[in-house]
Amino acid sequence: MKDNSVVMIKEYQSVCCVKGMQGYGYLDSRNFAKLESFILKNSRSDADNNVLELMKITYASQVGKVITARNFVGTINFGSHTSLEILPKIYSPNSDTLSDEKVKEIFFKMLLSVKNMPFKKISESNINVQKNNIWEIFIKIFIDRVTILVKQGLKSGYLTCCDNEAYFKGKLQIREHLRENFTDEKHFIEYDVFALNRPENKIIKSTLLFLQKYNCCSQNLKNIVQLLKFFSDVSPSKNYEDDFLKCRFERGMTGYADVLNICRAFLGGNSFNVFAGDNNLSALLFPMELLFESYIAKILKKSFMGTEYEISVQEQGVYLFDTPQKFRLRPDIVIKHNNSMVVLDTKWKLLTSSGGKKNGISQQDIYQMYAYAKRYSAKQVILLYPYSDNCEQQCIEYHTDVESVCVKVMFVDLTKEDDIVDEVVAHVKNILI
Repeated sequence: MKDNSVVMIKEYQSVCCVKGMQGYGYLDSRNFAKLESFILKNSRSDADNNVLELMKITYASQVGKVITARNFVGTINFGSHTSLEILPKIYSPNSDTLSDEKVKEIFFKMLLSVKNMPFKKISESNINVQKNNIWEIFIKIFIDRVTILVKQGLKSGYLTCCDNEAYFKGKLQIREHLRENFTDEKHFIEYDVFALNRPENKIIKSTLLFLQKYNCCSQNLKNIVQLLKFFSDVSPSKNYEDDFLKCRFERGMTGYADVLNICRAFLGGNSFNVFAGDNNLSALLFPMELLFESYIAKILKKSFMGTEYEISVQEQGVYLFDTPQKFRLRPDIVIKHNNSMVVLDTKWKLLTSSGGKKNGISQQDIYQMYAYAKRYSAKQVILLYPYSDNCEQQCIEYHTDVESVCVKVMFVDLTKEDDIVDEVVAHVKNILI
């Protein structure tokens, strides 16, 4: 079987259906139309899932219609041996160009930092994330988790059945019996059976069948076929959401929760699968704003662990107004020490010197930081951005003389191995002495 071909782009890069266009990824007209339909179908007006954050459909001279990625990264599979990978745009002060393999490695590190991430078991699956495409990596993780369940033994459960039988057991359903039977030769009965055909196994089988249909690589496909043999007595789910609601994680169900979390992602019921696919396309896309925020918070918590500094993430105890208490503030990170505090907020945006005197910093973000400074009586508010080689000014501060509000902009080099936030930690400790 032919393995998947991968079209790879970065945030804010574009794809078109014209071959050989420099600076553009190429999708054939059929898959380009699928992607366009997918974007239009998932166009929503709510603030949390604005389609313009996912991809934008525009026209370019001499190219025609193009689709440009925004700040959602991950993979889109077209079910035709083709997938589109969207990687984050990451820069390093020590390298002009980062390899796609290095960017992918950083992306997966960031994925692992997100709470309730369905793909937490990457490190246990012995996968070379640099060499494999994202879609196959996610499938391999799922296969490995289901394989563990199979080796432990799939769990059976008591299921209620209603049938018109020649024998009698369980409870007679009088109304149905009178309607179905004119003689006493059969009995319409309700009874319990102990079988594998429980909702949890139905969902897992449905996910295996779903992935089999999407032309995964030959090795993953072989493993899926092997696993399906263990689900021969299980019928596929007819209603995913209904079966998810019926799932029960009683004693002895160890391992099922992780597997079903991944099922939710593939079948379109997980919050990380922000834009649902359809019969023609499947997508696993992740907002970089969330990944960056979670990753930095995790590293900072680890850096301050065991110290006298108190760190809290997504604190929600302060409102913009006291009477009435309205407009809850939710800074990404608050660090306290000796009755003083510093508030940090992460922003996934590449600042640039071409952004004028503001370097592309949003006025709305600065208003938000000012509110944090006043309501938390913070000694300083720090805005954390990823490093950008397009921003010459690496030390940016804003002060108010009368109210002593200070907002500092700092940059994080995501390519560092262990000391990604060392400069931030040292600065915070110096402020809170």
